[in-house]
Order: sequence, then C-alpha cells, then structure tokens
Amino acid sequence: MIARNCMMAEMKAALEIVNQKYDGNIKFKSLETKGKRISFTLTVNQTSIGKGKNKISGPGTRRGHSGQRIAAACWHVHGDYFDALFSVNTKAEVWASGSLANPLTGKWITIAGGNWQDWNIGSSYRPLKMSEACDCGMLRPTAEGNGFKSWSLDHNMIEKCPLYIFNPAHYKQDGSCLCFDKTTQDRKQLERLERREKLLARA
Repeated sequence: MIARNCMMAEMKAALEIVNQKYDGNIKFKSLETKGKRISFTLTVNQTSIGKGKNKISGPGTRRGHSGQRIAAACWHVHGDYFDALFSVNTKAEVWASGSLANPLTGKWITIAGGNWQDWNIGSSYRPLKMSEACDCGMLRPTAEGNGFKSWSLDHNMIEKCPLYIFNPAHYKQDGSCLCFDKTTQDRKQLERLERREKLLARA
C-alpha cells in the first residue's frame, strides 16, 4: 500500500493507536519512503497465542481460504489503521490496490470515504467475505472501560456450547454461550411461536 500527504512519524503514531485495540500485535512488515510517498504493509507479531486446546488467534490475524492462520493483518486491522491515520492527519491518503478501496480496481482512500469496503474473496459455491477471514468477531469493551479491543473465540469455549456454534456473537464476555442465557432463549422461543402462528395462518 502507498500513503501520501503524511510523514513517517504519523504512520507510526497511527500504528500505536491501532495497537491499543489489538493488544500490541500489529506491526509494519515493510515501511519505506519512496519519493514523497510511503510504501507500507501491515502484519502481525504472532498468528496464535497459547498452546494446545488453549491456542487462540493473535488479535488481528487473518485466516486463509482453508481457515489456516496466516502471517497477515486482517480486514479489520487495515480499516482501523486507515481511520487512525486520518485521525492523526486529516489530509493523509492511502492507495490500496484492488483490496479495501475497491475489490476490482485500486483507489485512494481518504477521510472522506473509501474505507471499510467489503468484498467476496471466496467462490460462488463457497463464498467468503474479506471481513469474515479472521477471528476478530465482535469488538468488546476493555476491562478499564476506556475503549474496545478485538475478541476472538477459543477451542474450550466452543466445546462448552451444546451446538458447537462457531460465531463470536453467540458468546458472552465471560465465555459462556447464549444457549444457557435465559433472556436470549425466552426471546428465541417467542420468535419461534410467532413464526409458527404466521405459518399456520397461511395454511
């Protein structure tokens, strides 16, 4: 990627902002000046944390098409980094060729727009959005209450779910799943009854 209308110090300042959300796991794979522009690539320090069944993805780690963790920063990291850079320097611009800016052609991303564009990186029979190719899932509040941090699932949590649901939105802050949450289950039961009544009314 290429950045313009900004300085190296501002690029590094934006990285510090992003790392507050991703537990310091994001770094520059490359960062160099090319004329009046800066070429850079974002990656992660660790693709996974822990061992055995307790192993989880390092915050901001991207997953490949087959689900394997790869040494690359995910879609959320890039979107957050661009926002952070624009907060440091409102005149900064980033060229992301055929990726976050536009799935077909490159485009300059600015504070006015172009960021957070999603696209399919899978196939017609196995679709996969770029925003789904990681374990970021939901952003949860930090314990200190001073912002948000990325939150991912671990093997132990999924094992405790009777339905083995692989969706971060299904799990609560304490690690328990919504299968055991009375409020959620009461709401789902009511929704099922309403759907049943509508179906019977059409019969």
